[in-house]
Amino acid sequence: HDELLSKLNSSWHDVKQLPKNWETSPPAIEAEKKLTTELTKSFDWHYTCGLKDPRISILLPLWLAMLKRLNIEPHFAHICRIPNESAQSLHKRDKLSIEYALALWASYNLEAINSIIQAKLPYQILTYNEVLGHSEKTLQRLLKEFGEPDLAANINQNTLESFCDRTLKHNSSQ
Repeated sequence: HDELLSKLNSSWHDVKQLPKNWETSPPAIEAEKKLTTELTKSFDWHYTCGLKDPRISILLPLWLAMLKRLNIEPHFAHICRIPNESAQSLHKRDKLSIEYALALWASYNLEAINSIIQAKLPYQILTYNEVLGHSEKTLQRLLKEFGEPDLAANINQNTLESFCDRTLKHNSSQ
């Protein structure tokens, strides 16, 4: 993701929109080939898989095209953090101003939600606090809504706890 964003004269912390038709540019085509290789090597797509990377929010058109070519029908769980918490976290970790971090939060969330809605694919929007505070219950509900009741009934608690690490949340508006 970082390599693609760099080749598009952008970065994960850039609030500018990506260039028009970026997803069909040579850097995007190259990135898709690399992602396809990595994903087919690392995941068994006959089973439900989950990916978590905030940069997917701004690169979703590339991902949608790639998943379609791989004959994978995605379901989206967009996890939305309270804007001030996100901004505080980015300010502390990356020394971004609060105002800029809020603009970045807005950019990522608007891009993701717009792409998901345009794709007309199943999605759920969850809060960060919901995921961290009630991980098992939230994942069970999500899996049931996405047509995976067997998985919902057999969640591996250790895997879930490593994915939803509450110690990573250092900023809270509560």
